Amino acid sequence: MWVYEVQTGIGRCGSWLAHRESGVTADIMTLAKGLGGGMPIGACVGVSVVGELLQAGQHGTTFGGNPVAAAAGLAVTSVIEAEGLLAESRRLGEYLIARVRDLGHSAIREVRSRRLLIGIALAEPGVAAGEAKPGNHGLNQSVGPAGESSQEPGTDTGSVAKVVADQTADAQPPGPSGGNPGA
Repeated sequence: MWVYEVQTGIGRCGSWLAHRESGVTADIMTLAKGLGGGMPIGACVGVSVVGELLQAGQHGTTFGGNPVAAAAGLAVTSVIEAEGLLAESRRLGEYLIARVRDLGHSAIREVRSRRLLIGIALAEPGVAAGEAKPGNHGLNQSVGPAGESSQEPGTDTGSVAKVVADQTADAQPPGPSGGNPGA
């Protein structure tokens, strides 16, 4: 089985590889995004017998063979491990999901998540913008680490995203010991 972990792997879902939480055993995994911590990198990992099938030169990759990106990948995984960021991803994801659900905003029909991978389904098409728009059936917006957002064509989710941001902006998640994160 080939498992796509580009979006879900390397901690976003609270574990190194999200598919393992579902009891799935992968033969091949594709990794990217979180692996480089901002540095473009991709990896195709074969497990067991499947891992022995691909030999050097038998496949190509967009970001492969780059020693700088490989060093970044090693540094990222070391930091995640040393600083306990998998547990932090689980803790912050649960906190954020609870905060969004607690909003009780009429535009939000459902919140689905696996830790920091969060989807918000809108109550009806166009409700966030106050008018119906074709193809606007749910929240399809990604927010980067600095809060910048990018919307996919055909969606208009700014109002719901603004409500979530406004209502959670002053909230300080408890630190790992349950106190203020700066304490």
